[in-house]
Amino acid sequence: MKDGFLCELAKNLGFKETKEGVYGVDITWEKPSEGVSVAIEHENDIKSIWTREIPNLLKTVAPLKVLITYVDDAEFPGRDVAKRLLEYLKDANFNQEFLLILGSSSMNEPTDWIGYVYRPELTCHDLVLCSNFLQAESKPAKKAWKTRRTKRYA
Repeated sequence: MKDGFLCELAKNLGFKETKEGVYGVDITWEKPSEGVSVAIEHENDIKSIWTREIPNLLKTVAPLKVLITYVDDAEFPGRDVAKRLLEYLKDANFNQEFLLILGSSSMNEPTDWIGYVYRPELTCHDLVLCSNFLQAESKPAKKAWKTRRTKRYA
């Protein structure tokens, strides 16, 4: 993910540099005139995000923090994780933007993802990004699309 998709995405969004390992996070995206704009952590084991990845992201100077991780199929689309992260961010007095991107453990299609965006007013909105759900073989992705609603967790 770090060497392919994320690097290409950074270029397409106008970021001139991507660096690995800065501020203890996997990747930072920068623009020479603006400095660090995005900090990204990718973790396969969701259990460690609370003690390593999220604290590292919160330490960065980037105005947008992104965490990419996975939940078991039965837990997809991960609303419990999203709610727990909202409480974590509130407790930390977080006042920037945070994007949580969750995949399921059996991701059959590259579009089997769901995103939750956290804004400075500390609300959480889910974003379903599975554009090809009719062709997707993953039942969690189909379920997420069929039941999607934008909700505010406050």
